[in-house]
Amino acid sequence: MVVLAPPSTPAYRSFARGGLSAEGQEHSEEEPPGGVSSAPQLLHEEEEDEEALARLLRSCGDPTHGKRLHARILAGPKHRNSVYLANLIVRMYGQCGHLRDARAAFDSIREPDVFSWNIIIAAYAKDLLVDEAKALFDRMPAPSTVSWNTMITVCSKTARLKEAKLLFDTMPNRNLLSWNAMLSGYTHGGYMAEAGCMLERLPEHNVVSWNTIVVGYARVGDVERARSVFDAMLERNIVSCTSLLQAYAAVGDVAAARSVFDAMPERNVVACTAMLQAYVQCGDAAGALDVYNGAMPELNMLSWNALLASQVHSHSLAAAKLAFEEKMPEWNVVSWTCVLQAYTRWGQLQEAKRMFEWMPERDVVAWTVMLLGFAESGRAEEAIWLFACAPERNPDMWTALAAMHCRSGDAREAERVMAAVDGGIPARSVVSWTVMVEAYAQAGHIGLAAQLFSRMPERDTVSWNVMVVAYAHCARVNASVHCLHMMHVLGLQPNGSSLLSVLCACNHIGTVSSASQSMVSMMLDHGITPQPHHISCLVDILGRAGQLRNAQELVEEHGGGPGWESLLGACQVHAGGALGRESLAAQRLMINKPKTASWFRMLCRGTSCYQPTAVVGMLARPRGCLMQCRWRSET
Repeated sequence: MVVLAPPSTPAYRSFARGGLSAEGQEHSEEEPPGGVSSAPQLLHEEEEDEEALARLLRSCGDPTHGKRLHARILAGPKHRNSVYLANLIVRMYGQCGHLRDARAAFDSIREPDVFSWNIIIAAYAKDLLVDEAKALFDRMPAPSTVSWNTMITVCSKTARLKEAKLLFDTMPNRNLLSWNAMLSGYTHGGYMAEAGCMLERLPEHNVVSWNTIVVGYARVGDVERARSVFDAMLERNIVSCTSLLQAYAAVGDVAAARSVFDAMPERNVVACTAMLQAYVQCGDAAGALDVYNGAMPELNMLSWNALLASQVHSHSLAAAKLAFEEKMPEWNVVSWTCVLQAYTRWGQLQEAKRMFEWMPERDVVAWTVMLLGFAESGRAEEAIWLFACAPERNPDMWTALAAMHCRSGDAREAERVMAAVDGGIPARSVVSWTVMVEAYAQAGHIGLAAQLFSRMPERDTVSWNVMVVAYAHCARVNASVHCLHMMHVLGLQPNGSSLLSVLCACNHIGTVSSASQSMVSMMLDHGITPQPHHISCLVDILGRAGQLRNAQELVEEHGGGPGWESLLGACQVHAGGALGRESLAAQRLMINKPKTASWFRMLCRGTSCYQPTAVVGMLARPRGCLMQCRWRSET
């Protein structure tokens, strides 16, 4: 059972490093009790002038000490009526997120000035409370340009663009901040046409204006226009470069993102973290480590978590543990969850449970990772227990539980789980249906998968691809090809995995015509470029059918690759008349394939019946490969 009362985080670090005794005490020197307080030091009475109090209020980030300072000011007759200090008190409460106290302090000001109004409006705007901010703005005797800009900004951030535009058009005096706030609203909402018009109307531009447009195009995935605007900028800063880098990363073009990164005249932690995250998204742990080792000026929590995620995605559990336990100076819930995911991926569920128990806080993602780990391992009792104990449940948790029952063939229980969903959990989404269909198919229950697929209220590309793969895996080629045809009729796009599955099914039952038709259809109807593994599979199909000439032409037309190995294997099966093709395939493999002992054994078995063994031996010796196989003489 999972213990829900974790010890402190420092204790876990010491335990992970073997630094706790049997009694649970750390083998280290005790820290001084209390530590260093972040609270401002209150002044002695003789030092309490207005500016000194103002400095304390500006630096105060702790509402508890802020209240003590507030009470001290009110207790003395000297400053209790100071509007200047009252404004700073409102600002202090607003920055700490204590809006009720901020509002009470504002309401206590007898004659608030324009700064008072702007500070309280900004406090509500900071928490995106538009209606409360607007009510105060409407009561304001004479709004300043700052007041108007604050309201335009908060309306833009909350997607209330009509209100933002009305405020912008009504505003008596606009400055560049006003234009940029409206521009940012359009780009955040994805309204790039309106943003372009706004940019043309700007009386002047600065680097913020251009950066906003670059970010907007990046957000909607229009990398070409983002690059075009970037190239046209007369002045660029680190934000401009980072925005373009993130645009390339968002569409998966890591090479272009790296070229932007390498060309940056200076880099900060934000830019380096963006490059780290780009490598993480594409699963390139080596690239992430290269950025970490060569370019990082410093690391923040986001950087550390990106580096940790790269180790998890590269399936390097040892490296992930090392980064977490030895290198990271501090952890947050994302850090803990990354390592938790690493343990569950490697099937080390006991370690995952131990990690889960030590977590100082757990969000819904951590609970979901644990549930998925136990459910995918078939440990139904623990998965159900976690599901019952989770403080909140998301669609992934419902779907994982249903999929677990699907994999075990318990259709009734899976349906019961899905039928039990109520409230706002969209567990009956197309994603949930598809996961259940895939779970049935992976468990070999193709009939149940087909029944559930037929009942889906809507189907997307992923759903159809799942059925293509499912039918192909059980060698039902006609059904698989029919699904491909229906995808074409519905205007949906198969992927390369779908084609490979169909080809493998055709290979299994030896149907050349279906394989060729599927390949042609994927190329002409769906624009999918065959990859080397597709070509290799089709070569294998042609070879097994004895069509060695067609197989050789296909390999040569598509540049060889693994197709030569498939052709060599086919020549082994069809000995008669295959000498020339076998020799050619062997020569090409000698040039292109890595030279290992196991590879030479395969080549020896494939050619020794037709070529003098001395030829293969001669090719092997210069590469220093120790052949541990028995050579056979040609008979």
